[in-house]
Order: sequence, then structure tokens, then C-alpha cells
Amino acid sequence: MKLKAMSAALLLTLPFWACAKDVTIIYTNDLHAHVEPYKVPWIADGKRDIGGWANITTMVKQEKAKNNATWFFDAGDYFTGPYISSLTKGKR
Repeated sequence: MKLKAMSAALLLTLPFWACAKDVTIIYTNDLHAHVEPYKVPWIADGKRDIGGWANITTMVKQEKAKNNATWFFDAGDYFTGPYISSLTKGKR
């Protein structure tokens, strides 16, 4: 009986295996209002901007163009820390 149940369960999952696809997950956390890109000497010899919401948006769009099954998550804490968040108090 167990063999029949296991065989049936295995056969019922076969259609899901045929639909398997790669998923891209992009995750950010604790951005602390670093809205503007900046350069640091230890990445690309300081010649390339890193960080900033525009760079993140561009990267997410590029990944979604490659793979429609792309998910972007942010765990929050994106608007506290530097002076801009103190100045605007999180408002526009």
C-alpha cells in the first residue's frame, strides 16, 4: 500500500517538474537613505559609482529583462541614518 501511495505521489508531481524554472532573487536591507551613488577606492579603482536607488533600479530592470521570474525584496530600514533622513524626517 505504501508503495502505491508513494508511486502515485511521485507521478502526480511530474507535471511540476516539467514546469521548473530558474528564479532570480534580489534582496536589499539597511540601505539607510543612501539614495545617491558614490565611489569607493576599493571597487573598480574608484572609477564606478556604487549604491544609490537609481543603480539598484537599473540592476533590477536588467535582471528582469534576462529572467522574467525575478523577485526584488527589501527588508526595510531604508530611510534612517544619514543627514537626508534627518532633514526630511522620511517625508517628501
